[in-house]
Amino acid sequence: MGTGIAQVCVQNGYAVNLIDLDQSVLSKSVDAIRQNAHRFAKKKYPNDESSAASFVDSCLANLGTYTCIKEAVHGADLVIEAIVEKLPAKQSLFLSSCSQTSSIGLMCNALKSLQGVTESLGRIPQEDDIAPRNH
Repeated sequence: MGTGIAQVCVQNGYAVNLIDLDQSVLSKSVDAIRQNAHRFAKKKYPNDESSAASFVDSCLANLGTYTCIKEAVHGADLVIEAIVEKLPAKQSLFLSSCSQTSSIGLMCNALKSLQGVTESLGRIPQEDDIAPRNH
Protein backbone atom coordinates (compact mmCIF):
# COMPACT_ATOMS: atom_id res chain seq x y z
CA MET A 1 0.00 0.00 0.00
CA GLY A 2 2.86 2.39 0.77
CA THR A 3 4.25 2.10 -2.74
CA GLY A 4 0.91 3.09 -4.27
CA ILE A 5 0.53 6.06 -1.94
CA ALA A 6 4.08 7.17 -2.77
CA GLN A 7 3.45 6.81 -6.49
CA VAL A 8 0.34 9.00 -6.46
CA CYS A 9 2.21 11.64 -4.48
CA VAL A 10 5.34 11.76 -6.68
CA GLN A 11 3.23 11.81 -9.85
CA ASN A 12 1.53 14.92 -8.49
CA GLY A 13 4.79 16.71 -7.73
CA TYR A 14 5.22 15.98 -4.02
CA ALA A 15 8.54 14.96 -2.50
CA VAL A 16 8.24 11.53 -0.86
CA ASN A 17 10.59 9.63 1.42
CA LEU A 18 9.90 5.90 1.54
CA ILE A 19 11.13 4.18 4.70
CA ASP A 20 11.80 0.50 5.24
CA LEU A 21 14.33 -1.38 7.32
CA ASP A 22 15.05 -3.64 4.33
CA GLN A 23 16.83 -2.00 1.39
CA SER A 24 15.60 -4.72 -0.99
CA VAL A 25 11.98 -3.77 -0.20
CA LEU A 26 12.80 -0.16 -1.02
CA SER A 27 14.43 -1.21 -4.31
CA LYS A 28 11.33 -3.19 -5.29
CA SER A 29 9.13 -0.20 -4.44
CA VAL A 30 11.23 2.14 -6.57
CA ASP A 31 11.12 -0.35 -9.47
CA ALA A 32 7.33 -0.63 -9.18
CA ILE A 33 6.93 3.15 -9.09
CA ARG A 34 9.23 3.50 -12.12
CA GLN A 35 7.25 0.90 -14.11
CA ASN A 36 3.90 2.43 -13.18
CA ALA A 37 5.13 5.95 -13.96
CA HIS A 38 6.27 4.73 -17.41
CA ARG A 39 2.84 3.20 -18.00
CA PHE A 40 1.09 6.39 -16.87
CA ALA A 41 3.42 8.59 -18.96
CA LYS A 42 2.68 6.59 -22.12
CA LYS A 43 -1.03 7.29 -21.65
CA LYS A 44 -0.52 10.93 -20.69
CA TYR A 45 1.93 11.66 -23.54
CA PRO A 46 1.10 9.07 -26.24
CA ASN A 47 2.89 10.92 -29.04
CA ASP A 48 5.68 12.62 -27.10
CA GLU A 49 8.43 10.31 -25.85
CA SER A 50 10.49 13.23 -24.58
CA SER A 51 7.68 14.51 -22.34
CA ALA A 52 6.94 10.99 -21.16
CA ALA A 53 10.59 10.44 -20.20
CA SER A 54 10.70 13.83 -18.50
CA PHE A 55 7.58 12.94 -16.49
CA VAL A 56 9.14 9.68 -15.28
CA ASP A 57 12.39 11.45 -14.40
CA SER A 58 10.44 14.07 -12.46
CA CYS A 59 8.57 11.37 -10.52
CA LEU A 60 11.79 9.60 -9.59
CA ALA A 61 13.47 12.89 -8.64
CA ASN A 62 10.67 13.40 -6.08
CA LEU A 63 11.36 10.01 -4.50
CA GLY A 64 13.85 9.30 -1.73
CA THR A 65 14.48 6.03 0.10
CA TYR A 66 15.64 5.61 3.68
CA THR A 67 16.31 2.86 6.17
CA CYS A 68 16.60 5.39 9.01
CA ILE A 69 13.43 7.02 10.36
CA LYS A 70 15.27 10.05 11.74
CA GLU A 71 16.68 11.02 8.34
CA ALA A 72 13.44 10.33 6.48
CA VAL A 73 11.07 12.32 8.70
CA HIS A 74 13.37 15.30 9.27
CA GLY A 75 11.49 18.38 8.08
CA ALA A 76 8.45 16.38 6.94
CA ASP A 77 5.12 18.17 6.71
CA LEU A 78 3.21 14.91 6.51
CA VAL A 79 3.94 11.33 7.57
CA ILE A 80 1.67 8.58 6.25
CA GLU A 81 2.14 5.24 7.97
CA ALA A 82 1.36 2.15 5.90
CA ILE A 83 3.11 -0.74 7.64
CA VAL A 84 2.02 -4.20 8.74
CA GLU A 85 -1.30 -4.38 10.64
CA LYS A 86 0.33 -5.08 13.99
CA LEU A 87 -0.35 -2.57 16.73
CA PRO A 88 3.07 -2.79 18.46
CA ALA A 89 4.82 -2.09 15.14
CA LYS A 90 2.58 0.91 14.45
CA GLN A 91 3.04 2.28 17.96
CA SER A 92 6.79 1.89 17.68
CA LEU A 93 6.85 3.70 14.34
CA PHE A 94 4.74 6.59 15.62
CA LEU A 95 6.78 6.94 18.78
CA SER A 96 10.03 6.85 16.79
CA SER A 97 8.75 9.46 14.35
CA CYS A 98 7.52 11.74 17.12
CA SER A 99 10.76 11.47 19.06
CA GLN A 100 12.91 12.22 16.01
CA THR A 101 11.38 15.55 15.08
CA SER A 102 8.90 18.07 16.35
CA SER A 103 8.40 19.64 12.94
CA ILE A 104 5.98 17.08 11.47
CA GLY A 105 2.81 18.92 10.52
CA LEU A 106 0.51 15.89 10.34
CA MET A 107 0.77 12.14 10.86
CA CYS A 108 -1.74 9.74 9.28
CA ASN A 109 -2.18 6.02 9.68
CA ALA A 110 -3.95 3.27 7.82
CA LEU A 111 -5.30 1.12 10.66
CA LYS A 112 -8.42 -0.81 9.77
CA SER A 113 -10.10 -0.69 13.17
CA LEU A 114 -11.10 2.33 15.20
CA GLN A 115 -10.02 0.51 18.36
CA GLY A 116 -6.54 0.15 16.91
CA VAL A 117 -6.40 3.86 16.16
CA THR A 118 -7.40 4.71 19.72
CA GLU A 119 -4.85 2.28 21.17
CA SER A 120 -2.15 3.55 18.85
CA LEU A 121 -2.75 7.19 19.69
CA GLY A 122 -2.80 6.52 23.42
CA ARG A 123 1.00 6.55 23.53
CA ILE A 124 1.67 9.39 21.14
CA PRO A 125 2.76 12.70 22.68
CA GLN A 126 0.85 15.03 20.33
CA GLU A 127 -2.38 13.23 19.48
CA ASP A 128 -3.97 16.32 17.91
CA ASP A 129 -1.46 16.14 15.06
CA ILE A 130 -2.42 12.62 14.00
CA ALA A 131 -5.28 12.01 11.56
CA PRO A 132 -6.67 8.47 11.70
CA ARG A 133 -8.12 7.13 8.46
CA ASN A 134 -10.30 4.06 8.55
CA HIS A 135 -11.05 1.88 5.52
